[in-house]
Amino acid sequence: MRRLLRHLLLALLALALSACSAPSARKGPPRLGDLGKQTEPALDKLTIAAPAPATVNPQLALDNYRKLLETKGSDADPKLSAEALRRIADLQVQIADERSDESTNSKAVADSIGIYEKLLNEHPDDPKNDSALLQLARAYENNGDTDGAIRTLLRLEHDFPQSSLAPDAHFQAAQLLFSQKRYTAAEKEYATAVAYGPASPFHDAAQYKYGWSLFKQSEYDEAIAQFLSLLDHTLPANVSDDPETALGQVPKNHADVARDSLRAISLSFSELGGPSAINTYFAQRHEPRFAPLLYSSLGASFLEKRRFSDAAQTYAAFIARQPLDPHAPAFQARVISAYEDGGFTESIVTEKERYAKAYAPDAPYWNGRVANPDVLKELRRQLEDVAKYHHALAQHDPKDHGGEFLVAAGWYRNILKIYPKDPQVTAIDLALADALLDAGQTRTAADEYLHTAYDRPRTDKSADAAYAAVQTYERYAQEVAPDHKNEALMLAAAASVKLADTFPSHPQKLKVLTRAAENLYTTGDREHAITAAAIVEDEQPAAPADLLRSAWAVTADSQFALGHYKEAEAAYAQLQKLIPVADPAYKTAVDQLAASIYKQAAAARAGGDFAGAARRFELVGQNAPSASIRATADYDAAAAYIQAKNWASAERLLESYTARYPDTTLGGEIDKKLSVVYQNDNKSYAAALVYQRIAAHATETTQIRRDSAWLAAQLYDQSQHDDEAMQAYQGYLAQYPQPIDQALTARQRLADMAHARHDDAAYETWLRAVIATDEQAGPQRSSRTRALAARALLETGRMQAHAADAVPLTLPITKSLPARKSATETAIATLNRAANYGFTDVATAATYELGSLYQRFGQALLKSERPRNLKGDEADQYELLLEEQAEPFDEKAIKTYEINMQRIRSNVYDEWVSKSLAALAVLAPAKYGKQELKDTSYDRLH
Repeated sequence: MRRLLRHLLLALLALALSACSAPSARKGPPRLGDLGKQTEPALDKLTIAAPAPATVNPQLALDNYRKLLETKGSDADPKLSAEALRRIADLQVQIADERSDESTNSKAVADSIGIYEKLLNEHPDDPKNDSALLQLARAYENNGDTDGAIRTLLRLEHDFPQSSLAPDAHFQAAQLLFSQKRYTAAEKEYATAVAYGPASPFHDAAQYKYGWSLFKQSEYDEAIAQFLSLLDHTLPANVSDDPETALGQVPKNHADVARDSLRAISLSFSELGGPSAINTYFAQRHEPRFAPLLYSSLGASFLEKRRFSDAAQTYAAFIARQPLDPHAPAFQARVISAYEDGGFTESIVTEKERYAKAYAPDAPYWNGRVANPDVLKELRRQLEDVAKYHHALAQHDPKDHGGEFLVAAGWYRNILKIYPKDPQVTAIDLALADALLDAGQTRTAADEYLHTAYDRPRTDKSADAAYAAVQTYERYAQEVAPDHKNEALMLAAAASVKLADTFPSHPQKLKVLTRAAENLYTTGDREHAITAAAIVEDEQPAAPADLLRSAWAVTADSQFALGHYKEAEAAYAQLQKLIPVADPAYKTAVDQLAASIYKQAAAARAGGDFAGAARRFELVGQNAPSASIRATADYDAAAAYIQAKNWASAERLLESYTARYPDTTLGGEIDKKLSVVYQNDNKSYAAALVYQRIAAHATETTQIRRDSAWLAAQLYDQSQHDDEAMQAYQGYLAQYPQPIDQALTARQRLADMAHARHDDAAYETWLRAVIATDEQAGPQRSSRTRALAARALLETGRMQAHAADAVPLTLPITKSLPARKSATETAIATLNRAANYGFTDVATAATYELGSLYQRFGQALLKSERPRNLKGDEADQYELLLEEQAEPFDEKAIKTYEINMQRIRSNVYDEWVSKSLAALAVLAPAKYGKQELKDTSYDRLH
């Protein structure tokens, strides 16, 4: 290897070609090459810089010097000869460097060594011996004798300490010692070379290798100091804390040194203990201006070795030492990155959280300053990562009861707080809502979904958030206490309507609107429920059948609840079409349709429109024939027709009712109404039949059965169905002897019907029953019972009088007269009883009948059978005797008739008074015969 200096070559060549001159000075430090990439420096890269290329031929110069010595021979000047030999030796070393023939080179170098040794021995005081020693050392090195080279260089240092070549000698000696791993000796030589100061062309290279020498001896603290010093004047101001960026800022001629210095420092701190060592080091010494770069470089070196924890701890060490340094956020990011590279999940999250807390805009780190945009950008990423981590952790932990979800929610909120205009704000808000929902904060989650959907910038997630809000409010409604349920349902409904309005093309629009309608109905907001349902009902193309069904159900039920029964009827009719007949809901729809019609009918009835009500009631059966309420509607239709006096329609419905509803419990009521209809339609016999059925209903009260039995008898009577009437009256009396008034009337009617068919025996029996009923009435006896009894006595008296009249006065008169007299007295007693009841019309009739009875008795005497054997005077005497016997009866008749005449004074004048007057005109013509009835007064007749 060519290691010796070449700076003398130009001077030797120049001397050979022109004149003598001093050796040229070295123009710069040795090149360091790629030392930064090696564990220890390559010595061939640390030689003195080559001089500028020579334009002369070294071999030609060498030949010329030899000719010079040959020509002069012994006559040559000793000094000139010595200089020529020196230059011959220099040129042979140079040529050996340039040739590849090792045998030739070795011979030439050995020859040169001999020349240098000879010159040094022969001219020990030559001031140029420093240069000769340097070249000799080079020759030894080229000849493979490193120790000889070292001894020669040390001799130069010793013999010529003030030589300008001394720095070079120390540096080259150090290099050779270093190559032999004699680091302690090399350290001393490097230190001496460095001591010459920055002006020395070897300063930087010497300092660099000085540091390495210390490093090789594990003198890391001292090694670091050298490398730091080297970097201090190598690195520019405001150098980056990133190694690659920083090295890119270094001039190219210093880049390799800077790179290797950084590496050496990192290796040193690594040996000293890594993260803790660097902080300890700077705690005890002055911290360089580029300290962030050192921490960064050390961390990077650990990363290269996949020592991820050490790298992270190194970055963290810088933050611990300089927590407020502008580079701190970047180092925290590196901490995170190191753990990410190593896959340390928990540490990653911990450090991300640390970053988020330490460098948030309101963190103490900023001390009121505006946060750095780069930090904010990194903070944004860390916040989201932390939030998503906790969110995912919660989702995969079945035992988590919301804790991690709430932690995630907190981080999502931080993002939204710090970055309100972030492009992903909608997605973050949506994630926040998801976390809140999973944490069990349903209401808060629903509000957040709503906020995401409508208050954040519109994205492709906005519609999803809107739908999530609806679903979450629905869920909230299922969770709240009953007294808050309506409020929750209203929130769900409002969210649904907002979704439909804001996202008209949303695939769930109709579904949420339908549900909104149902919720509004549940809360009692019927009007808005109808509005929401109408949107679904009017949708084109038509909404799915299940949604239409629900919508129409809401509309129908809402209209019904609002009392809009006509609208409810139409809605239920639509709903009925959407439900399969086999579905249990079909019957409900039919029943509600019927109820809507029924309500309209009831309203008409309440308003007095009975005819309209009846028609609406009938529509129940026409439009909803299977409705549960149909029987009631049919019944009420009939009742309304009755109130409207539409007897024919009422009859039609009532007559078919029991046939249509054989199991009805309204049979009695139907009969009652039907009986009224028949009565009002002048169908007495039909009404009587119905009343008779009512009277037989065991479920009816005694009062109703009694009244119905009574009415049946009366209606049979009115319809002239005498047999049924008689049976009805008799049946009534047998079952209901009370009240007296109706019982008495029944007996009276039975008497009248017996009289009408000339059944005198039955007639008299029922008359006596009337009389007995009154006599036994006790507290129930009334003027009416007494009046009926009085008339019954009158009729009985008449019948007795008629019976008395039927007793003939035949011979022997002594036998027939007592019988006639007895019968007459019976009649008289009965008639007097009738007159004594105090009823004028009965009294006048009874008085007249008494007078007529007396009068007829007298006439009967006069017309009685005469004995056949009487002739002449006997016959006359017999006639006179009969006249005498008859005359008192005429007088009694007159007096009796006159009783009626006395009643005229009391303004009583009736048929019987008139007949009495007529009878008096016959019996007492002188007194009464000439008086007209209208002119007659009691005073004039007295």
